[in-house]
Amino acid sequence: MSQHTWLADLHVGDTVIVCRDAGQEVTRVMRVTATHVLVGDTALRFRRKDGWQPGRDFHRAFLRRYTPEAEKEIQSQRLRQKTYAVLSHIHRRDVDRLTAEECQGILTLLHTCNLA
Repeated sequence: MSQHTWLADLHVGDTVIVCRDAGQEVTRVMRVTATHVLVGDTALRFRRKDGWQPGRDFHRAFLRRYTPEAEKEIQSQRLRQKTYAVLSHIHRRDVDRLTAEECQGILTLLHTCNLA
Protein backbone atom coordinates (compact mmCIF):
# COMPACT_ATOMS: atom_id res chain seq x y z
CA MET A 1 0.00 0.00 0.00
CA SER A 2 1.30 3.44 -0.93
CA GLN A 3 2.22 5.99 1.71
CA HIS A 4 0.17 8.58 -0.22
CA THR A 5 -3.20 6.81 -0.09
CA TRP A 6 -4.51 9.43 2.35
CA LEU A 7 -4.30 12.00 -0.47
CA ALA A 8 -6.95 10.12 -2.43
CA ASP A 9 -9.38 10.49 0.49
CA LEU A 10 -9.04 14.27 0.82
CA HIS A 11 -12.21 16.36 0.61
CA VAL A 12 -12.93 20.09 0.59
CA GLY A 13 -12.58 21.45 4.11
CA ASP A 14 -10.10 18.81 5.33
CA THR A 15 -7.09 20.07 7.27
CA VAL A 16 -3.57 19.44 5.89
CA ILE A 17 -0.06 20.67 6.57
CA VAL A 18 1.93 22.46 3.86
CA CYS A 19 5.68 21.94 4.28
CA ARG A 20 7.97 24.56 2.73
CA ASP A 21 11.53 25.76 3.17
CA ALA A 22 10.33 28.60 5.39
CA GLY A 23 8.42 26.28 7.68
CA GLN A 24 5.14 24.44 7.96
CA GLU A 25 1.59 25.72 8.16
CA VAL A 26 -1.78 24.19 8.90
CA THR A 27 -4.36 25.00 6.23
CA ARG A 28 -7.57 23.72 4.66
CA VAL A 29 -8.31 22.02 1.36
CA MET A 30 -10.20 24.44 -0.89
CA ARG A 31 -10.72 22.31 -4.00
CA VAL A 32 -10.10 18.74 -5.09
CA THR A 33 -9.83 17.62 -8.72
CA ALA A 34 -9.00 14.24 -10.20
CA THR A 35 -5.28 15.07 -10.32
CA HIS A 36 -4.71 18.00 -7.93
CA VAL A 37 -5.50 19.35 -4.49
CA LEU A 38 -5.74 23.12 -3.98
CA VAL A 39 -5.14 24.37 -0.43
CA GLY A 40 -5.13 27.64 1.48
CA ASP A 41 -6.34 31.11 0.64
CA THR A 42 -3.88 31.37 -2.24
CA ALA A 43 -4.97 28.00 -3.68
CA LEU A 44 -1.55 26.36 -3.76
CA ARG A 45 -1.72 23.34 -6.06
CA PHE A 46 -0.37 19.90 -5.17
CA ARG A 47 -0.41 16.61 -7.08
CA ARG A 48 -2.85 14.11 -5.67
CA LYS A 49 -0.66 11.13 -6.49
CA ASP A 50 2.30 12.16 -4.30
CA GLY A 51 1.46 15.44 -2.51
CA TRP A 52 4.25 17.48 -4.13
CA GLN A 53 3.84 20.90 -5.71
CA PRO A 54 4.13 20.57 -9.51
CA GLY A 55 6.29 22.62 -11.85
CA ARG A 56 9.01 23.75 -9.51
CA ASP A 57 12.52 22.35 -9.44
CA PHE A 58 13.76 24.29 -6.42
CA HIS A 59 12.05 25.08 -3.10
CA ARG A 60 9.11 22.79 -3.76
CA ALA A 61 6.47 22.39 -1.12
CA PHE A 62 4.61 19.20 -0.23
CA LEU A 63 1.55 18.14 1.72
CA ARG A 64 1.67 16.25 4.99
CA ARG A 65 -1.18 14.54 6.80
CA TYR A 66 -2.64 16.61 9.64
CA THR A 67 -2.44 15.29 13.19
CA PRO A 68 -2.85 17.20 16.46
CA GLU A 69 0.70 16.16 17.41
CA ALA A 70 2.05 17.66 14.19
CA GLU A 71 0.26 20.93 14.91
CA LYS A 72 1.79 21.07 18.40
CA GLU A 73 5.21 20.42 16.84
CA ILE A 74 4.67 23.30 14.39
CA GLN A 75 3.62 25.67 17.19
CA SER A 76 6.67 24.69 19.22
CA GLN A 77 8.93 25.27 16.21
CA ARG A 78 7.42 28.74 15.63
CA LEU A 79 7.94 29.65 19.28
CA ARG A 80 11.59 28.58 19.08
CA GLN A 81 12.06 30.65 15.93
CA LYS A 82 10.57 33.72 17.63
CA THR A 83 12.77 33.17 20.68
CA TYR A 84 15.93 32.94 18.60
CA ALA A 85 14.88 36.09 16.73
CA VAL A 86 14.51 37.92 20.05
CA LEU A 87 17.88 36.63 21.24
CA SER A 88 19.49 37.75 18.00
CA HIS A 89 17.89 41.16 18.35
CA ILE A 90 19.15 41.48 21.92
CA HIS A 91 22.63 40.47 20.83
CA ARG A 92 22.70 43.34 18.31
CA ARG A 93 21.44 45.96 20.79
CA ASP A 94 22.76 47.67 23.85
CA VAL A 95 21.25 45.58 26.65
CA ASP A 96 21.70 48.39 29.17
CA ARG A 97 19.02 50.39 27.34
CA LEU A 98 16.25 47.81 27.89
CA THR A 99 13.47 48.73 30.28
CA ALA A 100 12.49 46.50 33.18
CA GLU A 101 9.27 45.50 31.34
CA GLU A 102 11.24 44.52 28.23
CA CYS A 103 13.63 42.43 30.33
CA GLN A 104 10.72 40.71 32.07
CA GLY A 105 9.07 39.96 28.71
CA ILE A 106 12.29 38.48 27.40
CA LEU A 107 12.71 36.29 30.50
CA THR A 108 9.11 35.11 30.22
CA LEU A 109 9.66 34.15 26.58
CA LEU A 110 12.90 32.34 27.38
CA HIS A 111 11.25 30.38 30.21
CA THR A 112 8.35 29.45 27.92
CA CYS A 113 10.84 27.90 25.50
CA ASN A 114 12.88 26.30 28.29
CA LEU A 115 15.93 28.33 27.30
CA ALA A 116 16.51 30.01 30.64
